[in-house]
Order: sequence, then C-alpha cells, then structure tokens
Amino acid sequence: MGEPVGKSPQGHNARINSVAVSPVGTLIVSASEDRTIRMWDLKAGISIGNPLEGHDDGVSFVTFSPMAPRSLQATRTTPSGCGV
Repeated sequence: MGEPVGKSPQGHNARINSVAVSPVGTLIVSASEDRTIRMWDLKAGISIGNPLEGHDDGVSFVTFSPMAPRSLQATRTTPSGCGV
C-alpha cells in the first residue's frame, strides 16, 4: 500500500465508502456509512458547508455528473457500468 500524501480531512463519523473529484479538479465529494455526503475544498483540505443529510442508510456511491459539473449523483448501491 502507498503512504498518505497529506493529512486526511476529518468530518465523517463512520467509514467513507466513495470519493469523487470534480471535473475541474477543485472539489472532492465523499459518501459515508454515517448517511451523509460531504464536499471538500481540495486545495485547502477543508469541508465546505454542512453535510448533506437525509439518507435512510449509508451512502455507498457518489459522483459528479459529467453533464452538469455542479450536480451530484448518490446512491446506496454502485450504479452498473461505473467500473467500480
């Protein structure tokens, strides 16, 4: 396994299941078993705003929409054809 490249962002209260980098490379979004989605400033390594809440279960997969870079897609199961 590789070594960490920096300090891990802190914020989720359970395992992180998925991360995605925005199409322009400035944001990271993470999905967790704590039933939240968080957005991070990649350069600063800090959380942006409050976590997105409302899922009934842990969030397994999150990605930025390629057609609308400011839109997120999240699901409990990994969508087919995503190569994950």
